Amino acid sequence: MKGQIKLRGNMGIAMKLQTVIAAARKHLESGAAAATGGGGASGGSTAGASGGLSLPSALVSRPFLIQMEEAVRSRGAELQRKLKGVIVFKLTDPTVELALDLRSSPPSLKQGQPAKGTKVDLTLTLKDTDFAAMGKGTLNPQ
Repeated sequence: MKGQIKLRGNMGIAMKLQTVIAAARKHLESGAAAATGGGGASGGSTAGASGGLSLPSALVSRPFLIQMEEAVRSRGAELQRKLKGVIVFKLTDPTVELALDLRSSPPSLKQGQPAKGTKVDLTLTLKDTDFAAMGKGTLNPQ
């Protein structure tokens, strides 16, 4: 890894982050064939799968983030039991900020900062390419 991962906040939450990444990776691997939708281009079909994220097409981690959103939506209660907290991802090159809220009900992954008054447990700042590598399993966040 050439870049840096900057962590600020609750390191206990950071240690449990792998749970969420593994759930999203599982969705990405199992849903790869379904996401292409019978031979369509993955980029276009994957964009349609996104419920609330409006991510730049230049974002390398875009497919992984969309699958993370889907994992949170479908397995949110399970993920909440393992990791009760709010994580902010600040991605650079291109700049995108996301808030993963596994404390509120329903759990969510949304662009931007969490709602006012919400305590952020962990802020993770890293390059988009490094986050994509975490999603692929070639970079361990711990």
